[in-house]
Amino acid sequence: MNTHRRILNPHLCLSELTLFRLAPIVVFLLCLPSSLLAQVQLDRLFPCIVRAGNTVAIKTEGKFPSWPVEFLSDRKDVSCKALEESGTIEVTVEADAYPGVAWFRAIDSNSSSDLVPLLITQTPTVIETEPNQKRTEANQVTLPVSICGRLEKSGDMDGFRFSANSGDQIIASLCGHRVLGSPMDAVLQIADSQGNILLQEDDTRGLDPSVRFTCPADGEYLVRVFAFPETPNSTIGYSGAASYLYSLRLVPATDFIEHYLPLHDHSAKSQSPSETPIPLSSTVPFGWSIPATTEVRFAPATIISPRTAFVTNKVGWQWLPPFKTQLQSSRLEPHAESLDQGDERQAESIPFCYSGHLYSEGETDTIRFKVKEGKRYRAFVNSKHMGYPIDTAITILHAETREIIAKNDDQSRNDYDSAITFNAKEETVFEAQVTDAVDSFSPHHAYSLILEEVVPNYTLTVPAQRYSIEAGKPLEIVVTVNRTDGFDKAIKVSLEPLADLKANESISAESVTSEAKGETSKSVKLVINTSEKANYQGYLQITGNVIVDGETANPKISATFALRPEIMLNQQWLNVRSPE
Repeated sequence: MNTHRRILNPHLCLSELTLFRLAPIVVFLLCLPSSLLAQVQLDRLFPCIVRAGNTVAIKTEGKFPSWPVEFLSDRKDVSCKALEESGTIEVTVEADAYPGVAWFRAIDSNSSSDLVPLLITQTPTVIETEPNQKRTEANQVTLPVSICGRLEKSGDMDGFRFSANSGDQIIASLCGHRVLGSPMDAVLQIADSQGNILLQEDDTRGLDPSVRFTCPADGEYLVRVFAFPETPNSTIGYSGAASYLYSLRLVPATDFIEHYLPLHDHSAKSQSPSETPIPLSSTVPFGWSIPATTEVRFAPATIISPRTAFVTNKVGWQWLPPFKTQLQSSRLEPHAESLDQGDERQAESIPFCYSGHLYSEGETDTIRFKVKEGKRYRAFVNSKHMGYPIDTAITILHAETREIIAKNDDQSRNDYDSAITFNAKEETVFEAQVTDAVDSFSPHHAYSLILEEVVPNYTLTVPAQRYSIEAGKPLEIVVTVNRTDGFDKAIKVSLEPLADLKANESISAESVTSEAKGETSKSVKLVINTSEKANYQGYLQITGNVIVDGETANPKISATFALRPEIMLNQQWLNVRSPE
């Protein structure tokens, strides 16, 4: 016993009873096949950003039991190969590659990793060098530039110097938490050459700061980056860790796109084949001195990311998640709001999706629409969960009598995107008014207002983006069934026979039914069975069909996993490993 006390921290001493209880577990772990103990793990890439047209050596941070391993990218214009040095890959980005994100997954013969993002840019890039915490040590950069940095330890602060002329408008925009998944709440400071703070910003796009700054005089300016933890704790001071990666974009304001309207892709595949998808030509870029006629280009969706909007030779791309309405066969109406205060629109039909922003003080945006007698409708906003700072409020009015039909602010304590349901007693015209609940406004205050008829509906979600199982053993996946507005039909949940899985007869799953009532109404367990000879690395897809009169009916929907607020994965990754 005294021996154990000398070896261990005195505050963590184990009793003989504790050691006796742990012994079987230790023996069990030592007897496990190495394939179960040594799994490939990709945590992050550094640097986390690459310029189009470049080939860059990148460190892969994580755990790699053996090297080399294979790396898969979701983009055809971004490729990589493992180098001889363990943990290092060479990434090549084609010259015409569009800005945005490439997602990487590491796989070896027995395991696979989660997805990790790599930012792709069209601007020059530099990597932060230490030390740069003191004003005199700040890294010198030339605009425009995208900086890859890391706040690697507690108390860390990174500094960057640039030269500018009086009256120059500069954008400093940090990408960390929202896209890279860095668990930090970053802060940006702009200071003069003497270190005097001129401007400070934190939460602009979610927890990522962005600021526009007008230089008061010719000279050098300092940008400081520091952060607090994503989840506040009792620590007083700046935070840092290996996971605190960021990309800092420093560009003239005339080269920066703040956002694009509409916020959604209205040409989603869920539309009826008999109708023509709405073209994306109506998409408008917003920024500073950005003409509305600026040509917006669109990168195709990948198996991971939705479509991406961007402007050639400008900084600022945007994911366009597909807009999905409960009325899958209905035509959708995109709108791009003008900057006029009190802007009004007339919707031609329901459902519609109107994108705008609250740009001016006290602004109220209004949309008029026709309702039918006896119908129930829902209006809801997408904004806060996409990273915009607006705290929306919706008011539904009778267009003629001005009677308030319904009014709502937050959906719940933790959901600041407003939503409301209301009934129409007669066929008439209503108005939907969108305001900010706390009367704030800015070019960042973008939103989408969706209005649709309420119909019973359901969605399916899964708890992970990746699953792993040893061949010959079953894998149990809990599928959550989210029923809304009184949806009371049975749902058949199945493993979709994707091409790769269909050819692999050693992997199968029996469909399960989510009944309208009882335990299975809220979740079901789909069991994937594998033979001892099974060997598979690839995608799986879980789908649901409504059961009507004993038969499955369309449409078929996919179970999703939220990789990012704008990215819902409708296919997850499956790794079936062979036992040793």
